[in-house]
Amino acid sequence: MKKLAPLLALALFCLSCDAPFDLSLSQAAAVISKMTLQQTIALLSTLDGDQENLDIVFLPEKKGASPGIDFQNGFLLLRGTYRTILRYVRFDSATSSYQVFGGWDQELVNPDPNYQPFVFEPLKFPSLADSTVGLVGLDPVDPGNSSVQLLNANIPSTSLTSGGWLNLRNDFINLIGPGSLYDANVLGFSIYPTDTTQPFDSSYWLVRMNDPPIDAGKLREVTMNINAGGMFNKNDTKSGSVPFDIPELAGVKRCHYFYDPIRGATLDDKRSYVSWFDTAAGSWRCVRWNGAGFTDSKVLPGITHRIDALLTTGRLFSMEGNVGRVYDSGGTEIASFPLGALRFVGERYVDGQPLALFSLARIVTDRSSESLAIDLYSIPAADLESLGK
Repeated sequence: MKKLAPLLALALFCLSCDAPFDLSLSQAAAVISKMTLQQTIALLSTLDGDQENLDIVFLPEKKGASPGIDFQNGFLLLRGTYRTILRYVRFDSATSSYQVFGGWDQELVNPDPNYQPFVFEPLKFPSLADSTVGLVGLDPVDPGNSSVQLLNANIPSTSLTSGGWLNLRNDFINLIGPGSLYDANVLGFSIYPTDTTQPFDSSYWLVRMNDPPIDAGKLREVTMNINAGGMFNKNDTKSGSVPFDIPELAGVKRCHYFYDPIRGATLDDKRSYVSWFDTAAGSWRCVRWNGAGFTDSKVLPGITHRIDALLTTGRLFSMEGNVGRVYDSGGTEIASFPLGALRFVGERYVDGQPLALFSLARIVTDRSSESLAIDLYSIPAADLESLGK
């Protein structure tokens, strides 16, 4: 049995507390029974009735070597009304206990509650023996800055460090080759799941051009390889790409953007998706296009909820409102199911199989103490829609 280690930093989680902890475990029970429990992360804590209603998710490490995921180590992400907290969790085999370290902490009032103020994606590392792990964080609170940050957890020194926020417009889009240099602001990005045969992540970005006079305000799709060493090989996502317009996205400064590199005979046949909150309509909308965008963009009227992932099956997945919804590529909802306290981590390759991973935070009460436990569940991505049956 694993021994619980004191989580000294957890006291920081209780700052600005004004709501009780509510994990909605009962709502998740039906779908959990159809999943596989991969790991339980047990952390000793000191919780009280005045704890803020924090949204807690565990992001396991991605690896560039088999099995592809380390379920015992990763990043603990906590979101509150006024702050975002990030810690690194490491299982110490010598003491059979979990260690928590790092102090990345951002306080702010989210100016747009329809979006998370920070978007995080763990990065691949070449081998399981690496002493450093990391993730990329996008800070789109101020779309004009389009800032990104690489955060690395250094295991020997038990520190969580970053190089500071990089302004994508000045330091990212313009400087990373070999593609053309652009003056642009990032609207959204995503990382498409890949297995361990590829030792880096493929990231896809939708940017709005600032170059005057002809291209200003137009859209462009950019791809980059990314790992713990940084970002490299920036290029246009689609061959012969030119800046384009999609009328529905005029004025949009932030979105969830996805690119499907698998389906389509040629690069210009590949599909792209944007999910954004339409303030005028008061709901989420989704548009899809192939190729250069302006030739065949199509709003998908069946999607009125936020899209959180493009799966390797070609399906679209939403977890808005703690309800899982699976859509086909044409926007038809094919399944829905309650998530309750389950949080979607993402799709990851584990031993060559694409799995949809979920994180469940729960409180274990003993006679004299309370413990925070996080369960990691999985289901084959191809079976995700079965949760609604």
